[in-house]
Amino acid sequence: MISNKPYKLIYVVTGNISNKQLLELFSKNIEMIIDSLNESRLIELTADRIIVKG
Repeated sequence: MISNKPYKLIYVVTGNISNKQLLELFSKNIEMIIDSLNESRLIELTADRIIVKG
């Protein structure tokens, strides 16, 4: 993060879920993910929330 690499990062912390559940999680939250990445370089995506970190 100090050297700006990677430029943007989505850190996914969901535990053990199926690919279908992961795709649903992204589909359900895609607008918020994009908005958060426009404001920040790092976000954490969990099963129930999006945390903007940096």
